[in-house]
Amino acid sequence: MKESKLKRRVFNFFLIAKLITVLAIFLGWQLRGYTMTQMLEMFTMILPLFTVYLSVMLKEIARNKYVNTEKEEKELNPIFVRSVSFVLPIYVMAIIGVIFGGVVLPEYKEHIPAIIGVIESGFGGYVGVLVFSLFKEPEDKKDK
Repeated sequence: MKESKLKRRVFNFFLIAKLITVLAIFLGWQLRGYTMTQMLEMFTMILPLFTVYLSVMLKEIARNKYVNTEKEEKELNPIFVRSVSFVLPIYVMAIIGVIFGGVVLPEYKEHIPAIIGVIESGFGGYVGVLVFSLFKEPEDKKDK
């Protein structure tokens, strides 16, 4: 797979996934599954890392705002592509599953923000490595 194609997929996936996650938290609050405090705690757990990832991705998009047909496109290692394609959906499904699990199993809802924190910490590090390696500024362009 070409690098630009995977970048577009990851960017779109992140936007859609985090929008769904925010809506899931809001829906859980609307269904009286969570208190306002719990909803805000969950937002404070998921939004900071998302903001960091999004800013890195947007910086890359801004850096490559011109269409350059002469640029040679890099082919990515299939293992890297599969890693990204596997880890990102698992990460998002885990968070959304925990959010709705707290609504369905109210006896666990007070622990949901902590569980989301554990998921964000565990998967967040790995997702960060994938995102930063894919969207980082090339070494040869940093000095210019």
